Amino acid sequence: MLNRISLIFTLVFSMGSVLQAQSVLPTPLEKSRYTRLSEYDEMMVYLKDLDHKSKLLNMKIIGQSVEGKDIPALFLTSDRIFGSRRDEKPMVLIFCQQHGDEPSGKEAALILARELTGGKKKLLGAMDLILLPQMNPDGAQRHQRENANDMDLNRNHVILSEPEPQALHRLFREWMPQVTLDVHEYSAVSEPWIAHGFIKDADEQLGKLSNLNISESILNYSGEVFIPEIGEKLASAGFTFHEYIVGTPFEDSRMRYSTTAINDGRQSLGIFNTFSFILEGKQYGDPLTQIEHRTDGQVAAITALLQTVAGHSGDITEIVEIARREILKQDDLNKKRAFIQMDYYPDSTNNTIMFPVFNLETWQRKVKELKKFHSRVLVRKSVEKPVAYIIPTAEKPLMDVLSRHGIEMKPLNEETRLTVQVYRILHITTIIEEEQDVPYVDLSISTQEKIFAERSVVVYLNQPAGLMLPLILEPQSTYCLCKEGSGRKYMFEEYLKENSEYPVCRIIEAKEELQIH
Repeated sequence: MLNRISLIFTLVFSMGSVLQAQSVLPTPLEKSRYTRLSEYDEMMVYLKDLDHKSKLLNMKIIGQSVEGKDIPALFLTSDRIFGSRRDEKPMVLIFCQQHGDEPSGKEAALILARELTGGKKKLLGAMDLILLPQMNPDGAQRHQRENANDMDLNRNHVILSEPEPQALHRLFREWMPQVTLDVHEYSAVSEPWIAHGFIKDADEQLGKLSNLNISESILNYSGEVFIPEIGEKLASAGFTFHEYIVGTPFEDSRMRYSTTAINDGRQSLGIFNTFSFILEGKQYGDPLTQIEHRTDGQVAAITALLQTVAGHSGDITEIVEIARREILKQDDLNKKRAFIQMDYYPDSTNNTIMFPVFNLETWQRKVKELKKFHSRVLVRKSVEKPVAYIIPTAEKPLMDVLSRHGIEMKPLNEETRLTVQVYRILHITTIIEEEQDVPYVDLSISTQEKIFAERSVVVYLNQPAGLMLPLILEPQSTYCLCKEGSGRKYMFEEYLKENSEYPVCRIIEAKEELQIH
């Protein structure tokens, strides 16, 4: 009798396991047994099926690519209404495959979306999540880094000339998530490293914010909490981890953390005082090589970030709320400074870093001490923040860029005489920052009375993009739109003609009587 009961239980358990296995929706990559990447049409069918099967997930189209492909966003929540508990739960935005030839993030997002509606759904009790599996479908179809306009989307977040980052920024401004993650892959195989007998061997690298205009509390918490906790979780899962570094330790070059520029997906959202990160999974030079391991690594890394958010949700919500309130304060604004030039410098006490490598001579993995490591970001130039900038009516292309960022511009409703600070461009030369040639502007500044025509716009700094405005409008800023060559090349370079007046002026004192719409 007992044997018969045991047999019945075994059969029932086995049938349940089979049914459970059948209920798991395999991704296109899993269906192919990791022999080919998920195509766009397959991805869309999979996401629609997942949307249909789960009440925790709602798919929306947030925009289209250059060639008209829909860009899907997955809204995941355990609540009845997405975003209804913003005071209690942080919101996380994760976006993948900005670079079309970096597919493992997309493949990981498809798996993660399924897991968050199943075995990992408890994470949604601590946060709401917006997940974009693929930002660059045109580039992915071509197996190229850029989109169909041959633009690098991860250098397009200031000029916003392309529809794909435009859609991302609209989504970000609509929900203002407290945490963002931009998922990429890095090439482990590069000529300088191979020439010295090594390849990089970190399965996952995570980069935090580095632009010093962002709240110090966010910068510190990112390095003291997020980086070590995610590293520990990945090590426990069997993956090698390191904080994201670039460069080489050989000859005249250096190692450093990633860029301070705000034209990438991480810093452009971090400048709103957001916990913002970039994830770089290891790639071997070919999009399909080791794709199962690469995808598993990305799933583990993204999951580790979500678990860290869940474990510190209260801190994250409070830190971001306080930091964003500071941006909106008008009091004593002109006494604060904007850091408009910065670069990496070595720490005098330690200029080396330990990094996992694969030795091509011994054919063994090791952790190697790398020299010429520049770990500290220091300010090279700062300026006093004005109360506002004023832009003449003729500068409509500049207004269009600001509009794409959702920046509030208040038009004058009549011709107005104002006392403003005016820049005159004296000389232009070239300097090197972060291994890039950038224009250096020598200028003079004077206080003048100027007449501004009706419909000239006043741009106040006490708005959500207030930290960004001096960086993109100050002519000496490394990040100035005049020097922005990654979208429409040097779209505003005419602003930097020698012996000419810079068109954007600074308002130093608030004018309550200013007649604006």
